[in-house]
Amino acid sequence: MPIIKDNLEEYFKINFKKKFYLNATNKHDYELTSATRLLEKRRETIEIENGLQLQKQDFATKMELLVNRREELAKRQKNLRDKKIKFEKYLKENDAKRLRAEKKKSEEKKLKEAKQKQIETYKRILNDLLIEKGNQLKQMELNIIYQKYFESILENETEFLEPNDIISRYDTLKATNTDLIMKLRVTQDKIEETQLLFSRNSEEQNNIILNYNNDIAKLQSKLEEYQQRTAKWQSEWDKILNTATEKSLLLGQTKMATNNLFNLVRMNLDNRVRYTSDTNAQLDKIQQFIVGSSYLTILCQELQ
Repeated sequence: MPIIKDNLEEYFKINFKKKFYLNATNKHDYELTSATRLLEKRRETIEIENGLQLQKQDFATKMELLVNRREELAKRQKNLRDKKIKFEKYLKENDAKRLRAEKKKSEEKKLKEAKQKQIETYKRILNDLLIEKGNQLKQMELNIIYQKYFESILENETEFLEPNDIISRYDTLKATNTDLIMKLRVTQDKIEETQLLFSRNSEEQNNIILNYNNDIAKLQSKLEEYQQRTAKWQSEWDKILNTATEKSLLLGQTKMATNNLFNLVRMNLDNRVRYTSDTNAQLDKIQQFIVGSSYLTILCQELQ
């Protein structure tokens, strides 16, 4: 509404200026007196104000009608939206009801088919039972001879009082026979298993003995080889001992000769050389004496 009011005032100002300037520029006004022109201006101003007032009222009336129309249009639009929402809700509810009805119809159809199948099954079972009943009646008619046979036995035997006693005795003997047959089978299985195990063990023992004999033969061969090697090494050891003995004897003789020479050197040097039992040291002293001594000839004569 403030925007409409501003536009209205602007409209009145523009119209007032147009009329005012048109009347102000009229040539006849120059011929009038000042008072007359003033009265004329006042009259025109009053007319303009009255016209503006009428235009304002007319414009306000039109604006009020426009506002009323807008409000009425808004109400109609709201009513249409409400009706649309209600109609859509109605359609959704109808769709939901239709879906529920279709689902219920489908379930009822399936249930009906299941019941129908169940009825057919029961009919087949009933038919089978009737056939079984007929077969049992026929079998009972055939078995009546066994009842008569039992009755004839009971008339001649005092051990059994009723046919059930004979049947119980038969069942007991049958169970005992079955038990004995099972025990016999178990015993035979154990015997076969034991024989198989014995055969396997015998074969394994024979293989073990054969392997031991082979090992003994190999060890005997190695023993003979080691004995030959021992004899060979014993011979070599004897040779080494003989050689060592000879060399020990030669070494002893050499040491004795060296010691004698060392003693002669000491005697010739008036025992100025210190005595030592080390053969190498004795040889060094003898070498020094032979190289540096002028008594080599005398020493050789004494040795002879």
